[in-house]
Amino acid sequence: MHAVEASRRESHTTSRSGLIALTLATLIAVATLGLGSPRFVVLRPHLGALAIARAGESIAIEVTTSIPFWRPEWRVWVDGPRGRRELAIEQVEMNLRGARQRLLVALPDDLGVGGLDLTVEAGALRRYRPQALHVVTGYPQRVRFVQLADLPVLGDQGSGEAAMGSLIDEINLIAPDFVLFTGDVIYGDPEDGRYQVLVDLLHRLEPPAIVAPGNHEYKGWSRYLQHFVEPWHVVDFGHLRLISLNSGHGRDQLTLTQERWLVETLADSGDRTPIVQVHHPPFGPRGVARLPLAALRDTGCPLVLSGHLHHDALFDIDGRQRSDSWQFPGPRFAVTTAAGQNDLRPGSPGSTETYAGYRLIRMDGGEVVSMTYDRNGDGERDAISSYPSGLIRVTRPAPGSALVENGFNEALDRARVRIEAPASGPRLRADRGRIVDILPSSAGEQQYVVEIDLPAESRTVITLIEESPE
Repeated sequence: MHAVEASRRESHTTSRSGLIALTLATLIAVATLGLGSPRFVVLRPHLGALAIARAGESIAIEVTTSIPFWRPEWRVWVDGPRGRRELAIEQVEMNLRGARQRLLVALPDDLGVGGLDLTVEAGALRRYRPQALHVVTGYPQRVRFVQLADLPVLGDQGSGEAAMGSLIDEINLIAPDFVLFTGDVIYGDPEDGRYQVLVDLLHRLEPPAIVAPGNHEYKGWSRYLQHFVEPWHVVDFGHLRLISLNSGHGRDQLTLTQERWLVETLADSGDRTPIVQVHHPPFGPRGVARLPLAALRDTGCPLVLSGHLHHDALFDIDGRQRSDSWQFPGPRFAVTTAAGQNDLRPGSPGSTETYAGYRLIRMDGGEVVSMTYDRNGDGERDAISSYPSGLIRVTRPAPGSALVENGFNEALDRARVRIEAPASGPRLRADRGRIVDILPSSAGEQQYVVEIDLPAESRTVITLIEESPE
């Protein structure tokens, strides 16, 4: 008996030693044959799941390497309106298997605010991630953000690009703290460059963009992953935790792995208030039945935001469709009308009204202050209505000026308007509002960023004028 057991132990030890030897021999052979050239992939941050931080803070860059325990000379660069900057790497951490590394990178105090492209170098290898970092001045207690889904059809002989460009201009004027894109960001054949069109348009968006996939992305899923990398992810913004899910993989459900991840991510939120975006609504005929409702309620999640239906809707945690009020205990499950004009549907039984739009949501700490629009103008916010797009815009009546039209029947505070002026001329000021930034623009020009409060249903002209000498 003892001899048999000893023989088994010896056989197991020999097998294990042989496996280790075989693995080492394989690695040596691969390297010798030149098949083991090192490669790496930037896992985080990236477009749609970017890092949001203040200047002076540190961010983490996660990479995976093809050869375990590879130790190249890492370098990190960012590019933005103010040019290129190299960032100091404070620390490099490696997991136990040696295949994943975490670079802790310090952001300079004078980096400036706005979106930045990220480049990570390892020796002669280089990886580029557009709009992977967004620098903010701070994390306000009172936050406003835009949520939209089901975008205009890009590549549709230019009309979709024009509609999306106007929508981005409108969002830039509102100047939210961030924007949630809740799926169906691409329609049609992705092989004709639609994703590159979308990426180019997102470069024009001034607030940080956080993206979740919908069902239409699965018509070119590899293309989606090429640009947005992660199907589900979390982005922290001050006291908020922004959780993006993937319900579009054919079953209109969360996978069990994703459901477990969501429960763990909610539980790990700490003092942060979680907000969830998922393309398919949790309730209705194509609801995401596996959404962990108890975990959402117990962690104080006030909002679960969706699209897909191409009309507005609102549900409570019991799955009841609400048309009486949005002011009930959370979580509130809100569906937003389509941002594009394609396949719009009425939002209420018996109604024929359709409109493209988005949600403009205001929060104070973890409490929702407003999330709907007063469509009928009676002075009370509707129970379910999104904000119709196309009601606010900026035109340029003359050089050095801007006409801002606020068609909302409510005031819009802290709107941001960009006005171009010669870079070589005298220093200018705005005749109303306040200049919060001056950015380089086209050759010989610069952009003055003016922050201004806009009254409801107003037309406001802002003019840059020469500062009086002191």
